[in-house]
Amino acid sequence: MKTIQTTIYECEYCGKYYKSKYFAGLHESKCRKNPANFQRCIGCKFLDIKNVKIYFEQPILGPNLGVSFIDADKYEDLMYCEKKKHFVYPFWAANPIPQEDIEGEIPNEPMPKKCEHFKDSIL
Repeated sequence: MKTIQTTIYECEYCGKYYKSKYFAGLHESKCRKNPANFQRCIGCKFLDIKNVKIYFEQPILGPNLGVSFIDADKYEDLMYCEKKKHFVYPFWAANPIPQEDIEGEIPNEPMPKKCEHFKDSIL
């Protein structure tokens, strides 16, 4: 039997374990239980979900098997701030939708860490 002694890194906020210090640090910077990552919008009475039309280019195979693109659209649920009149997305959103792709071109901004309307929160 082989015994290996190694260092294990634990997230200070959620308790997940990592073998690599790099990945532990990367996780802690994005951990949802990290107080530095708390988003004031979550739980606010002005946060609403709206189903909006999103425009995008759909890749298709052309007649000579080359890739070409056609304009397409789909509907997505996005978080909307009723007070500020714009869409918001959490910091962990991998690919936020660009403003020009949203019907009506309403701004799509990251959720603020501090908000002047937080006193109106339902939490």
